[in-house]
Amino acid sequence: MVKKEDVVKLILTKEQMDLCLHHARQCSLGGKSEVRQKEERQNYLSDDQIVGQVCTCGATIWLLGDAGVEKYNLTRAEQNLHPGVGDGGDDIPPFRIDVKGSMVRNINKDILSYNLLVRPLERHKNGIYVLALSIPPKVVLIGWEFNNNLPEKVESEGIFKGAYRKIAKDLKPMIELKKHLNIG
Repeated sequence: MVKKEDVVKLILTKEQMDLCLHHARQCSLGGKSEVRQKEERQNYLSDDQIVGQVCTCGATIWLLGDAGVEKYNLTRAEQNLHPGVGDGGDDIPPFRIDVKGSMVRNINKDILSYNLLVRPLERHKNGIYVLALSIPPKVVLIGWEFNNNLPEKVESEGIFKGAYRKIAKDLKPMIELKKHLNIG
C-alpha cells in the first residue's frame, strides 16, 4: 500500500516540456474517450495529450535516470510513425509499463484518493500500470500495479463505468517497481 511519503515528485525542465509538447502535437488525433463526451473531448484534447506525455516522460526519467529522456523521445517517435495504432501498453519498452496519467483537477484532493483506471482493451498480459498525476511541468508518480492484481470486474456505473478501478492508496509504492525491474 502506498503512503504519501512513497509518492515520487518531479518537475520537468523546459527542454523536457518542449519535447512533451512536440510529441503531444504529433499524437493528437482525437481518439475516443470513455470519460469525456465527443465535443468535450475535442475541446480538451490538447490538454489531455500534454498531460499524458508529461506523465509518461516523467515516469521514464524516474525509472531510467538520464537515459530516460532519450528513451522517451525514441519511443514516442516510433509510436508517432503509426498514429492510428495504440501503443499496446508499451510506454517504456522493453518493460510492459503503461503510464496512466491524469491532470490534477483539485489541488485540495488527497492524492491517495485518485484512481488507477484501466479499460478492458488496455489490459495486457504481464502488464504493469503506473498511476501518474500532473499539473505540467510537475509530475507525481503515485504507485503501480500488475495486470493480474486489478479487480476482476469493471465498474458498473458512474463516471468510471466500464473501467477496472483501483484506488491509489491500494497500489504498490514506486520504489518497489524499480526493485521488480532490477533498476538501480
